[in-house]
Amino acid sequence: MDTKQILKVMESDVNKSLAALNAATADLMNSTYIIVSGKISKLLQSIASSIPLCDYMQRQTEGYNFIDEFRARQFRDESGRPYLDVPANPEEQTKFAFCMLFAIDTGKLNIENLLHTFYNNPDANTELKLFCAEIVQPLAYNLNMAFNKANTVPDTVEPVNPLDTPPCEPQILPETEQSLPAYSEQFDQSLLDSINDVTSSIINYIANHNALQDLTREEILLVADAFADAVRLSEFKAIRVMYIALKLALINCPVFSEIENLYNDLTYLVSGLGIHVE
Repeated sequence: MDTKQILKVMESDVNKSLAALNAATADLMNSTYIIVSGKISKLLQSIASSIPLCDYMQRQTEGYNFIDEFRARQFRDESGRPYLDVPANPEEQTKFAFCMLFAIDTGKLNIENLLHTFYNNPDANTELKLFCAEIVQPLAYNLNMAFNKANTVPDTVEPVNPLDTPPCEPQILPETEQSLPAYSEQFDQSLLDSINDVTSSIINYIANHNALQDLTREEILLVADAFADAVRLSEFKAIRVMYIALKLALINCPVFSEIENLYNDLTYLVSGLGIHVE
C-alpha cells in the first residue's frame, strides 16, 4: 500500500489538528445526554483524520489492553458506590480515556450503563458532565500538552468529584460485578460481510470504468483496497481512517453520481460500526 496516497487526505498541520480536536471536545462537553454518541464520534474523527494525532495515539496505545485496565480500575467507596480510579499519569490517562471513547463509539462499551454505574446522578446530563470532567477534558488537555499547546484546551466544564464523600480506601468490585458495563469484544460479522460486499462492488465498478483516467482509478482503488483489507481484519482504527480517505476519494470522483447509491449503502453500513463522518 502506498502510504503517501493515504496521508494526503489527512490533516498534517498540528495547529489545525488541535483546533479541530478542541472544537470537537468543546462540542462534546456542551452537548446533552441524548446526542452524546454522535459527539464522541466527531471527537474521535478529529483524531483519526489528523496525521500527528493519529500517529501519536497509535504509538501510545500499542500493546495497551484497555479491557484489563478498565476492569482493574473499577472500585467501590466505603458506602458501596462504584467509581473508576482513572490513571493520574498523563500518558496512562490519555490511553485510558481514548480507548474508553473508542470502546463507546464502537459499541463495545455501553455509554448508558457506564454513566449510570460510575457517575450516577438523577439527572443524566449531570452524569455526562461528570464523565466529561474526568475523561474527555483531560484527554484534550493531555493531547494539547503533548504538542505544547496547553493554552488552547477547552475549559467549559469544571472538574467535579463524582463522589459526595471524601476519597476513601478503595474496595475492588467483586469479579461478578466487574463485567458491568457490558463489554463485547466482537463486531457483528454479518455487518462486516455486508460492508465488504458493497466495497467489492465499488471496486469492481471503478476498476472497469473506461471513462476514468488511469491515475484517478489507481488512487481510488488503492484507498478502497486498503479499506477492504481493514474490514476483513476487523481493525477498527484502520477502518475509520481508511473510510475517511475512501469517502473523500469517492465524493471527488468524476463518476460519483454513478456510484452514489453504493456510496450511500456503504455509509449506512459503516455507521453501524459507530463511524459517522459528515
